[in-house]
Amino acid sequence: MIPPGTSLDDLATVAGLAWAVEKEALYTASLLPVPKHVALIRQDTMAVLGVVGRDYGPVQNQTLVDTLTALGRLARVTPESGGSLLGGRIVWLLARVDGLGFRIGQDEHEGFLLLTNSHDGQRPLTIGPTTLRVVCANTLALAQRQIRTRIAAEGAGVATGYQVRHTRSAEIQVADIQLALAEAVATNRRTSELARYLAGIPSSAALERQFFQRVFALPDGASESDRAITMRKNREERLQRILASPTSRVDGTSGSAYALVQAAIEYVDHERPTRTQEGQAANEARLCSAVFGSGADTKSKAWGTIQELVR
Repeated sequence: MIPPGTSLDDLATVAGLAWAVEKEALYTASLLPVPKHVALIRQDTMAVLGVVGRDYGPVQNQTLVDTLTALGRLARVTPESGGSLLGGRIVWLLARVDGLGFRIGQDEHEGFLLLTNSHDGQRPLTIGPTTLRVVCANTLALAQRQIRTRIAAEGAGVATGYQVRHTRSAEIQVADIQLALAEAVATNRRTSELARYLAGIPSSAALERQFFQRVFALPDGASESDRAITMRKNREERLQRILASPTSRVDGTSGSAYALVQAAIEYVDHERPTRTQEGQAANEARLCSAVFGSGADTKSKAWGTIQELVR
């Protein structure tokens, strides 16, 4: 973990990433050159981190720090964790970017941004949002999987993430991503304005009923089976428990249209029944669905529905 109060200027040193990599020529034991490959050398320890092709474009640790620093000029950026694995073959930084989250009263939405890179030629550079607090190899792998799967399903972007191959243009691509993230901070301001607007609209029994019916409606032409009726009743009971719970009774948003949206999102993220694949835990399946599956679609529908109803 990064100690509280660590500045972006000190981040590389505190995270143990104040070092660079360079490409060096390779030779056989008999001193014959290896023309198509080079070694990636960690400059502070002179350790060989990987063997790559001559066109490999390394992205330095400082570039990850510079990305957060650029965002720090537009919004508050708080480093959360960072470090290296396997002697420096894998590096990462995780930061909370206030410009990618927002707060209404006591209801806070944290925007976490993960930046991870490799210096062994085996993995691309990855930059993207995550709901996971990365503190070890396991959580890093799961967060990378989240981003990679979202990109595969929806394409690269601020909401899904980016992956950059280590070509000669890698640093240029990272600069483009920095611009896209800056635009996202501006977009988030509009999202937070919408959230604050919804927090100022009182909920009612009629609004609540219409909202949940539309968000969780069956597809057109479908009819409820006995099992579906039971599932609907269970869902309605769980939604009411969420609305009565402390997570929905937050100062500044309680009893508002915004609280209805958050109840629907909490149900999708933590309560919604989800099919599992062989060997997969229910919580893992629900997380995957909520981030980049049908659960994510339902959450998007919730935002659109509430805007239609209060328009």
